[in-house]
Amino acid sequence: MADYFALVGDSEGVVAVNVGIAVFGAILGAIAGIPYSANIFSIIFAPSFTADSTEIRAIVIGFASAFLSVLLNTHLAWRAIKGDEKQSFILRLVLAQMRWLTWWTKWSLVKWEGTSFYGSNLTTANFSEAILKNTDFRDTNLTRTCWYKSKQLLLAHVKGTILQDYSVRELLTSGIGIHKSLVSKNLKGANLAGFDLTGADLTEADISGADLQGAKLNNAKLIKTQAIGTLFNDADLTGACIEGWNIDHTTQLNGVNCRYIYLLNDQRERRPSFSEFGEDQFSKLFEKVFYTINTIFGVKGVEYIPSFFNEALQFNSCFISYTSTDEGFAKRLYQDLKNNNVRCWFAPENIKIGDKIRPKIDESIHSYDKLLIILSENSVKSNWVEHEIETALDKEAEQGHPVLFPIKIDDAVMSLKTGWAAKIRRERHIGDFREWMNSQKYEEALQRLLRDLKSTQK
Repeated sequence: MADYFALVGDSEGVVAVNVGIAVFGAILGAIAGIPYSANIFSIIFAPSFTADSTEIRAIVIGFASAFLSVLLNTHLAWRAIKGDEKQSFILRLVLAQMRWLTWWTKWSLVKWEGTSFYGSNLTTANFSEAILKNTDFRDTNLTRTCWYKSKQLLLAHVKGTILQDYSVRELLTSGIGIHKSLVSKNLKGANLAGFDLTGADLTEADISGADLQGAKLNNAKLIKTQAIGTLFNDADLTGACIEGWNIDHTTQLNGVNCRYIYLLNDQRERRPSFSEFGEDQFSKLFEKVFYTINTIFGVKGVEYIPSFFNEALQFNSCFISYTSTDEGFAKRLYQDLKNNNVRCWFAPENIKIGDKIRPKIDESIHSYDKLLIILSENSVKSNWVEHEIETALDKEAEQGHPVLFPIKIDDAVMSLKTGWAAKIRRERHIGDFREWMNSQKYEEALQRLLRDLKSTQK
């Protein structure tokens, strides 16, 4: 016994063994001493209880037995430590118990110890389907790390990473976030490529630097979402709400599939209001906004990108219908509308070599919000323009809202009594560009047109 204390130190040894003996002895005493103590307390308390008080008597006897056991075994432990040979068996039993506990602790540490990546850089690492029980990821760089179908990540050490949040771990391992609430979640640098986030609520979430390539974000809420440097390439954003989202030139939107989006929550301010974006139009609009801001402000203009991008979506898109003799005015108008972020379809710019002209025009009219028809002495006689108007009228009948948006550059339409042009004069307000050669008058008419093209709430 003296040799044991010499190994562990007198004071530490006495305390450790005393506690061990007391606890172990109390447990043994409580188990072995209850029947004996019960007999004693039954004799003492029996006269004061009736046959119906068995449960109360048992409770009292239990507490009394435990108390006596603690007193008895504390006394025995004290005597054993003092060197009483009669109690040496208890001391040896406790020392054996402590040795077993020491062995068990070491075995447990080996058994439960996992791979340590503490403080490492695991950018773009792939842990797909890996078993990660007890793996140490504390304070590790996990940018765009893949966790899809990894197992037992719940038992890994993840302090200082986005994996601390249970709902984030669940999302990253399952790949499914349909209608999931991710409000204010930290998903910075998360690998969400190809995930189904249809209808997910990412309001005020941080997805900066995250990989969302090919992800389904249909009808998702990106309200005030931080998306600096986020990869949206080839993602589907159709129906998403982008109210107040924060993007910049490092945000990638190449190949995004987006037929329409909403500028305000609860599916308000749909853009385009009634039609849909054409292929890559959403991406190209973003590229144009960035190019414009970079040209005007340089790198200092980064903070203006979100507001400029949303402003670019404020206008109805237009298909410009005109005759070749009015091409000079049409080109000028097209360029000024583009400069004011109005998306336009203009035949010389948008018809590719080899395209079949009539089908391409019909398709484009259906893809844009308004048919901006230039009425002139030549266009009111054009069968081609008439066909475009008929296509637009069919679209109006299908969608139940105005599509035709006529403007005049001379007085020809005002003198007609019959025909489609006369009907337009009687039923539609016609924008006035008759003095378009006068720069001031043209600018005034352009501003009125831009005001009227402002998208209205659907």
